[in-house]
Amino acid sequence: MSSTCSGASDDETHILTPPFDSDDADVIIRSSDQVDFPVHRFLLFRASNIIDAALPLPQPKSEPSDVAQGLPVVTLAEDRRTLEIMLRLCYPIDVVLPSDFIECAQSVVEAIRKYALTSAMLRLESRMSEMVISSSEPLRFYALACSYGLEDLARKASRRFLKHNALGNPYSSTLKCMTGGAYHRLLQYHWTCSRAACAVVNEDNVIAWARSPNWSSSILFHVHNGCTAARWEQVGGLAIRDVVRYYLRSVRDVVASAPEAVNTFNPASLQEVLRLVSSCAYCASAIHDEMTKFILMLKSEMNKSIQQVSLVFEQQS
Repeated sequence: MSSTCSGASDDETHILTPPFDSDDADVIIRSSDQVDFPVHRFLLFRASNIIDAALPLPQPKSEPSDVAQGLPVVTLAEDRRTLEIMLRLCYPIDVVLPSDFIECAQSVVEAIRKYALTSAMLRLESRMSEMVISSSEPLRFYALACSYGLEDLARKASRRFLKHNALGNPYSSTLKCMTGGAYHRLLQYHWTCSRAACAVVNEDNVIAWARSPNWSSSILFHVHNGCTAARWEQVGGLAIRDVVRYYLRSVRDVVASAPEAVNTFNPASLQEVLRLVSSCAYCASAIHDEMTKFILMLKSEMNKSIQQVSLVFEQQS
């Protein structure tokens, strides 16, 4: 089997990679931009109970109207990129979506639905759910998920969306996939999570934590003799170091617009805290560990609070 096939233009060569380089392929699927994918007919038939009707594949004894490399050719309306991802999902192999998959996601989903590739759709949703966890464009994944009824993906995308300011996202044509109602529900979820996050990062909560045995000797809440860097403020009958209140305010400013628990770590503010206590040798030696413990506690409590908020998901008609 040839290792290359023609691309969208005469000067472009498409390199065949597994599973499209097999010597025992028995049919070629050709894209709208003239790229050939040698595949195994039986796998396409098994992938969907209507694939044999959707793809008018020639029978073995018939005379195919189009032949390439000695194999019958079936030309589909989808482009190369769409078909490559769709066909890979029909094979029992690990499929890694390209980093810019969101750019062609809608066409891939449409093709899979068109040919009723149920198993491929389940695999694709699983891969997208993994991808959205680290995506910089969760809003586009959310729009796609709402449009096609992919609830798990919608929930993961909405959670990832918390890392962003709800109103700071560029427009994309993908957003036309979802209804105004779906977008409103996402904004409502983001706003509710913001309130929950801000409620965690408040001094009343910190006072309650400071009274627990875990913080009985913390330099964040208890004065040590001879401290040359301490500035303390009385809150709820307890002395709190001014840098604690400073750090809480800085985190609250961030999570008010981007209520993701990871935002409890504010590098610039932590650096300022370390600077403010550096004049006391004892505090300077202990502050990093104490603040790390404090930040991890904030993150844990914020995660618990946000997990109590549920996105309202409705199937689009």
